[in-house]
Amino acid sequence: NMGNQSKIFEGFKALGLHSSHIRHVIRLHRRLNDFYVIVPVGKVFHTYNCSKLGICYVSNSHPQDIECIAVDSFLVYTGCQNVVRVFEYNTQIKYTLEGHTSDVHLIHPLGKHLISVDKSNCVKIWHVQTGEQYLNIEFSSSVFEITTLVHPSTYVNKVLFGSKQGLLQLWNVSRNKMLYEFGPWKDSRITCLEQSSAVDIIGVGTETGDILLLNLKTGDVLMKFMQDYGPVTCISFLTDGSSTMATGTVSGHICLWDLEEKILKGLMSNAHAASVAGLTFIPSQPLMVTNAADNTIKIWAFDTEDGMGRLLRERSGHYGPPVKVRFHDETSVISSGYDSTIRLFSCVHSSKDKNFGQASMNRAQAKKKGIRIDDKKLPPVVEFCVERARESQWDGLVAVHYRHPLATSWNVKCSRMGSHKFLHDRFKTAGKGEKKLVSFKNHHVTSVALTACGNFTLIGYSTGHLDMYNIQSGIHRGTYVDKSLGKTAGDKAHSASVVGVAVDALNQITVTAGNEKCFKFWRFKENTILDKLELDCVPSQINLHRDSGMVAVACNDFSVKVVDIDTRKVVRNFTHHTGVINDLCWSSDARWLITASSDCTVRTWDLPSATLIDCFAVDNAVTSLNLSPNCDMLATSHVDDLGVYIWSNRYLYSHISLQPLPLDYEPDDAVDLPLTIPLPVSEVAETPDEEKQANEDIKCEQLESNLITLACLPQSRWANLLQLDVIKQRNKPKEAPKVPKSAPFFLPTASALVPSFITDPDVKDTDSSKITSLKSIENFSEFAAILNNCSSIENYSSALEYLKKQGPSAIDTALRSLDPFCGGSNALLEIFLDFVEEIFISRRDFEAIQAYFGLFLKIHADTLASIPGVESKLERILKRQEEDRKEISYLLNQAMCVTNFIKSAGI
Repeated sequence: NMGNQSKIFEGFKALGLHSSHIRHVIRLHRRLNDFYVIVPVGKVFHTYNCSKLGICYVSNSHPQDIECIAVDSFLVYTGCQNVVRVFEYNTQIKYTLEGHTSDVHLIHPLGKHLISVDKSNCVKIWHVQTGEQYLNIEFSSSVFEITTLVHPSTYVNKVLFGSKQGLLQLWNVSRNKMLYEFGPWKDSRITCLEQSSAVDIIGVGTETGDILLLNLKTGDVLMKFMQDYGPVTCISFLTDGSSTMATGTVSGHICLWDLEEKILKGLMSNAHAASVAGLTFIPSQPLMVTNAADNTIKIWAFDTEDGMGRLLRERSGHYGPPVKVRFHDETSVISSGYDSTIRLFSCVHSSKDKNFGQASMNRAQAKKKGIRIDDKKLPPVVEFCVERARESQWDGLVAVHYRHPLATSWNVKCSRMGSHKFLHDRFKTAGKGEKKLVSFKNHHVTSVALTACGNFTLIGYSTGHLDMYNIQSGIHRGTYVDKSLGKTAGDKAHSASVVGVAVDALNQITVTAGNEKCFKFWRFKENTILDKLELDCVPSQINLHRDSGMVAVACNDFSVKVVDIDTRKVVRNFTHHTGVINDLCWSSDARWLITASSDCTVRTWDLPSATLIDCFAVDNAVTSLNLSPNCDMLATSHVDDLGVYIWSNRYLYSHISLQPLPLDYEPDDAVDLPLTIPLPVSEVAETPDEEKQANEDIKCEQLESNLITLACLPQSRWANLLQLDVIKQRNKPKEAPKVPKSAPFFLPTASALVPSFITDPDVKDTDSSKITSLKSIENFSEFAAILNNCSSIENYSSALEYLKKQGPSAIDTALRSLDPFCGGSNALLEIFLDFVEEIFISRRDFEAIQAYFGLFLKIHADTLASIPGVESKLERILKRQEEDRKEISYLLNQAMCVTNFIKSAGI
């Protein structure tokens, strides 16, 4: 049952995922003397080096999202559901610790032991080496509900627990005894505990924003601070000698406190766009690592005179789910998100990722104020069009913002917002010397297109207007007007919203789709209408394949129609989606149309045969998808997911069966989304049995005895057999190998004035005889023996299989061994001709046997000419070969003729 998997697409990697709401941890690699940051991201955790913030490792996947993480000098511990997993080498699970009855939410290593706390308030202590449970402590949630814990430095076997009730308890876990209870403080929940740079002093953070420095030895509160930005999410102390404490807030700010002066030293406002999950000062370095739920991990340097941190390194992705994804070239994807940013992600390495910035009415002013408090921030980009033709000279991307009258240009090469904000004068009204928006009620941009030359952009509006602008200058160059709508419509192209617009490859024809169920064809230069096509349902978006002239139209009745712009007719109609079509894309040859729907399925349609060839489901519906220019990768974005996911096209790399599926086919289960890097080979799920069988049928079995079947061997096994002598000559060393001055030391020698080698007196020189024995004549090579045996049983399958398993040099040696002067005989040469004739008749392994026969003739042509009776066999082989050649030529010519007709005519 292949139910869960896609036949064509296989998960490759996830892009743009760097952080989550779970706090990071830091460990020191002692041999490399470098610090590493480990950050949970969904079901895996990433390991980054602090020197470059480059990703080094990605762990194996968990069944659900990671809830907590901790490290010691050698191992990584994670809590997921009710199981604690122990990882080695930052990637592999060493063993698991099972015994909790509810989800684990706190983990802390303590020497040779590990402490874990679950949500039912049960504390378990484990032996790290053996994995056995050492101690179990039950707490009452109504009296002391554990929220955090810390191991005080130098306090052997001691753990300090913080609670929801505002109490702190110090326990000796080796004796299972509570030593002391601190608090409470205003009955405020304890949110974090952190060991300070001084012994006995613990930093305590509360839900009300209070920060306490507690002396465990005396029980006194040494200092108390209050932050105005809500609960304290994390605390860290600078360890380079200065008395600085940093605290994180739910607002994304970081507060810096001077412990000597007991004052707020400064505020790093809007350090993150979401609650700060964790911050850690790197030991003995003026560096601080932070991560947050805004999908960002940052390293700050404290080397300025004011003592504030400056951003040193950053890895970030969208902090609002991506809305639209499009491939920019073969290895990079451009995406827009609900965070109003546009980003470019590299499929090769995350160091090549680029952030184009946040969309703003005044980008320069936003930089001064800070993008987090930009009051002129534009709505999210919900649609964009990108062209590479002129992106080096001017802007190459035009974006549509959610229900906004402006369309904006972006410069891809410079990775920034562009020079123009397109808005027609009809949507403006003069006032006090400046242009002001508004006059049209609820008007906004609904669609956009760029011409293939990169010079013009076409913008459609919810009012039915369609305008053309020069992308370089931003000047308005024309308006498409349908005069048949009447004078009351004014200069409108449609009587309803323009939901799609596209231009052909030569700037001859413009196509548009309107909400009034009308599909229109226009002359691009004259802006006049050519033809109309009435649809039976309301279109929602269109996608034009320029080379073929096919337009895919997604409709509100969950169907997809294909329109030919040459014949101006609907040539295909694909149904059976059960939800709104979110996005669609073409393959580069226009053979496949891939659609994604809110029913959580992705379907691949074969256009020539009008069949469904692939379908797979995902847990979260795909919001956008796009196929790379060379069709080797598919990019998808999903509902409520911050990542951009890349799927590899297995059809390009392996033999797979694309047998049509039932049009109403529904997958049984959802496919898992790709991880940040591919899974190891040992963990990749095996191919389902049906698909394996289908693949084997294509590779090996001959469908009919009269059909020519290929061997499907790699070309390196047979294509260059006739050029082996040229290859050997080219690879010949330029200099002869030098003879060593003295023999190797391990050869036995006899002591004498002139040392000589010791030879074995029992070994006789068998080659000195000039008389060749009969036994040596009959000592055939391995292939010659197999061939001789096949002749006796009149079945040459084993000889063919032997050659198919050999490399080019081994095949050359095997065929040369048939020569009478190389241990073979004339009879063996004739047997090989019988072997070739039988394979020709069977029509199996066609390309391989042709190559073997060609090499055989090249080697033994002179010898064959001197053997009587061989001419008749060669004539039969030649005749058979000529018949096969004519048949193949006829079939290929017929296929090319039909293909050319399909390409030039309407489907």
